[in-house]
Amino acid sequence: DNTQYFNVDPADLAVGKDNVVSVLVANMGHEENDDSNQAFQHPRGLVSAAWDGTSAPIAWRIRGNRGGEIPIDPVRGIYNNGGLYGERMGWSLPGFPDASWRDVTLPNSIDRPGADWYRTTFKLDIPADQDVPIALAIDDSPARHYRALIFINGWQFGRYVNALGPQHEFILPPGILNPNGDNTVAIAVWSTEHSGGLGAVSLIELGNDLTSLRVRMVPAPAYSKTVYAREQ
Repeated sequence: DNTQYFNVDPADLAVGKDNVVSVLVANMGHEENDDSNQAFQHPRGLVSAAWDGTSAPIAWRIRGNRGGEIPIDPVRGIYNNGGLYGERMGWSLPGFPDASWRDVTLPNSIDRPGADWYRTTFKLDIPADQDVPIALAIDDSPARHYRALIFINGWQFGRYVNALGPQHEFILPPGILNPNGDNTVAIAVWSTEHSGGLGAVSLIELGNDLTSLRVRMVPAPAYSKTVYAREQ
């Protein structure tokens, strides 16, 4: 259990009108449970909230993954995306038109809390008889407080917590990663303090072995304006 108090500047409130509060909730999954005490059922997320100093009622609305239990991406499934605006609008997918986005160089610093997205593409040309495991690595000072979701070709393959770790390398499996063609990396970052952003991101080679295995890509839909252009 954990109770937090957040002070609201009266100047930010609309007197006599409805005030809207948005809360971005993230958790690290359920508790591990190797006993019969039902610890895995402990709740996660925003359990309750109230205003101190006023009896004004609170009415909550929740926004999760697009489509809910019937996702618009039936291949990647309901657990691949959450309720971030960019997830709902297809920003993690190959083919999303990001030409209007601002160019940045990593590491990049953000001086305010909030959510930001980063996208890049790269091409691989690995010989067919070589097995080359590849991982995406994030390197940054733990003094910066932010969390990140890592997508490779639209598939979510990592959750990164910069101030805590311990994982800084995320393996990109062949078949999801295209060893002989174009690949898209999208990283959704939400800074929890004024010292956020995203650290240095790189691809690292974890080995190189001869193989007779031939990898086929997992078929999955790319971005479609017809599907994603209008918010639902």
